[in-house]
Amino acid sequence: MGRPRLVIHGAGIVGCALADELTERGRTDVTVVEQRPLHATGGSGSHAPGPVFRTDPSKAMTKFAAYTVREYGGLTPGGRPCFDRVG
Repeated sequence: MGRPRLVIHGAGIVGCALADELTERGRTDVTVVEQRPLHATGGSGSHAPGPVFRTDPSKAMTKFAAYTVREYGGLTPGGRPCFDRVG
């Protein structure tokens, strides 16, 4: 394997979402690095499990939230869903 052309620093929610989006768009040269074990990351995703607000005064943010819910709803690591739609 050659050297990665695109390196994402941090395997939190933003880094992983970005890697997922880029690979969905056809990138094959993406590497995500994290300084700690994935089950104990130090990023904001590990201690900010807040809700995903589906409405916003901004039309763009409302569309982004709907997209986020669709994407997270389709994640099933190990065959189990990891996004709980409550409320």
